[in-house]
This record gives sequence, structure tokens and C-alpha cells, in this order.
Amino acid sequence: MISKANSRGDEVRFALKFIREHIFRNDQTKFGEIAGASKATVSRWESGRGFPDAGQMSRIRKAAIEAGIDWDDRLFFEVPKSFAGAPADERRTVAA
Repeated sequence: MISKANSRGDEVRFALKFIREHIFRNDQTKFGEIAGASKATVSRWESGRGFPDAGQMSRIRKAAIEAGIDWDDRLFFEVPKSFAGAPADERRTVAA
């Protein structure tokens, strides 16, 4: 059985990867530049061995808003359930 702490950590790491891949459509290096972190740090976030700090989350939020994305901070913690089947051309993303 997976503990709540582990399942919550999994949600966050999947959410961060979702933000990078489906909202920003960037590789780890470019996403790290947006967040003010290294590629290795982004990799740690996505593997559940760390989380962005408040400043990094703020930079991600700001970049999304500046790109015209309707941002919601819940994206940091969970992948939207409505996303599962959405065609790629219906998603608002930041160009790589």
C-alpha cells in the first residue's frame, strides 16, 4: 500500500513534469532557465527528490502568465483531470 505522503509526492512530481512538457513544452534545460534552476534540479523535481522553492514557483507562474496562459497554482500539485484526452492543438502552451 502506498502511503499518502508517497502518493502526494508522486502527484507533485507528475504535475511538475506535466507543466514542463504540456504547458511550456520545454526540455529540462529550458524549463530550468525559466524557473531559475539547473537541468539537474528539474530532474530531481521530476523524480520526486526535491520540489521547487517559492521563488522558483513564482518564476514559473510569472512566465506562464506573461505567455497568456490562464494559470492556476493547483497545477503545481496535480495534473488536471480534464487534460487526459485533450487534443494538443486545444492546449494553450508556451513555445519552446
